[in-house]
Amino acid sequence: MASVKDDSNDEAIPLAEQELVYQKWSILWRSIILSAMGKTLFPYCQFIRFLDMRDFNHLLDDDRFKGRIRERFFSGDLKRFHLEVVQKLPPNVKANDWRRRPRLDYPAITHAVGDILTEKAPIVDTISGPIAPTSLRRWIPRLPRLRSLELYDGSGLDGEIAELLRIYCPKFNSCSIFRSDVYKDDSLSAFFSGLKEQSLESFVTFSMNGFGPQCCLGISRHSNALTELKLFMSPAVIPHIGLLKGLTALETLTLTDDRKIVDLEAEQNDVFLDLIEWLKSCKKLRNLRLGLYNCGAAVATPIVLQNDIRLRYLEVSDYAGKDHNSFHLSLAHQRQLEHLILESDPIDSFDEIQTLISSLCELRQLRVLRLIGVSNLFPEEAVKLLSDNLQMLEEFYIAGLSLDDTALESVSQLRNLKVMTFFGITKFTFHGLLDFAELLGDRNHQILLLAVDNADPDTGLSDEEQAFLRAAFAERCGGKLEYTLQRGNDRPALYLYCVIVATLIQ
Repeated sequence: MASVKDDSNDEAIPLAEQELVYQKWSILWRSIILSAMGKTLFPYCQFIRFLDMRDFNHLLDDDRFKGRIRERFFSGDLKRFHLEVVQKLPPNVKANDWRRRPRLDYPAITHAVGDILTEKAPIVDTISGPIAPTSLRRWIPRLPRLRSLELYDGSGLDGEIAELLRIYCPKFNSCSIFRSDVYKDDSLSAFFSGLKEQSLESFVTFSMNGFGPQCCLGISRHSNALTELKLFMSPAVIPHIGLLKGLTALETLTLTDDRKIVDLEAEQNDVFLDLIEWLKSCKKLRNLRLGLYNCGAAVATPIVLQNDIRLRYLEVSDYAGKDHNSFHLSLAHQRQLEHLILESDPIDSFDEIQTLISSLCELRQLRVLRLIGVSNLFPEEAVKLLSDNLQMLEEFYIAGLSLDDTALESVSQLRNLKVMTFFGITKFTFHGLLDFAELLGDRNHQILLLAVDNADPDTGLSDEEQAFLRAAFAERCGGKLEYTLQRGNDRPALYLYCVIVATLIQ
């Protein structure tokens, strides 16, 4: 099931059509729930594999879920799900205050709807959304094919839920947590230990969570099975990274220092070295993302230089300037890379800029290249060099100094390009952008998003010119133009700084 929120908020769709899309999704959910109650001609719920309660919550929480749409949704047999809660306010608040109006009780509605759906949806293999532990304990025994849990709040995961999964869901192998309201290292560790040994293949976190030192030991029980691990790490767990060294079957690994306060190389060098040795032992590693404070490149460099590790995806952010040259030079060793994201402070040395550009030009299989911050002082020639050598690019993000229409001519040769973002100071002209759109049309290059995020206000396009170009892009190549003038009081200072540095490095 697609997302209500995504489909009904597409800016490309007129407001009236967005309302129709939203009404359609409301009717869809109503029909699915009614089918579980035996009130529809066809048993739609029996075909559900992905029970997306997150999408259902988007429906309830949207401002457009009101009036006739809301009344119709909770009418008839669905009236039983119209559960509300009244907010308690201080005594001095008037009785008719709008804040005292009953509001939908989202957790209660989610539980009630999920309760009836899980009774009539035998092939569900994934559950997603804000699911309470009490709901999980009730639903899991009904879902023998369950493989994956995608939970908004994972603080309720414990040994009891793991036991239910082990008994009733023999195929369960994946868990992801958006966040945890409370830090529960012991409970989450009991969850890992309670699952069937060597059964968990994927564990993913997206923000602060309960993963701590005990979890490092608990998840190691799945060392031969775990192929995907994405951790947002609290300062408490970082010193214990070495406990994960048994996880050598990993194909996808993300390590993010959530607080960005621990410089491993400088402050805990033994942990820093253990981390490198662990990653060097992961011979199946294909996707690596490091968001470590100040030392991501220092960790990545020896991994990138391993002959028996062949990465497809590499993302490194927040790395120190002292590691620029060695890391960027090493990138040429991974010539099969398809997806590369680098985020760091600008390079202010001409030689180091050339080193990075030369390495990038060797990565001819790249489909996605994002150079965030690190490319702020790139000369315009860099756009041409990269475009000439990276013909497979589908997404290209680059900054650069005072890019003009020549940069558009360079990227126009990228026949697979779908998203082009210029984040540096640009001086594209109206005719240059129009010629670019027409050239794409002549080459039958379809569906391109061109984002110009920092257009020079002194040479910027008028509102009328922007409107004309947006229409031209849509007509000529089915594309979309996003055009934003540079903002902020620091613009003259920033521009002057860039000019001075560009002069120095040349």
